[in-house]
Amino acid sequence: MDSSKYNSLLQWMKSAEGKKTDSTGEKDACVPFNKEFPNTDKSKFVSQAEVASKGNVSAEIFLKKGPGNLQSVFGSDRKYWDDDSEKSVRFGR
Repeated sequence: MDSSKYNSLLQWMKSAEGKKTDSTGEKDACVPFNKEFPNTDKSKFVSQAEVASKGNVSAEIFLKKGPGNLQSVFGSDRKYWDDDSEKSVRFGR
């Protein structure tokens, strides 16, 4: 992405519309997570939004595995998860 497009996108992300779109993307990611894992300790998870272009935002839920180490909840194959990861997601189910 050239610098003018990047700067334009960055300015949009800082605007009220950009912040609202980013927030909506994160909320949309949380809905299926909360449905599937309603009693999970949410402090062990984080959502991250990715802005591809104005109005094109996606978000994903990650399990905090450790400092700088996140594991995608819906984007990874759970059969390869370790016991701690599985317990964190299944807690309270």
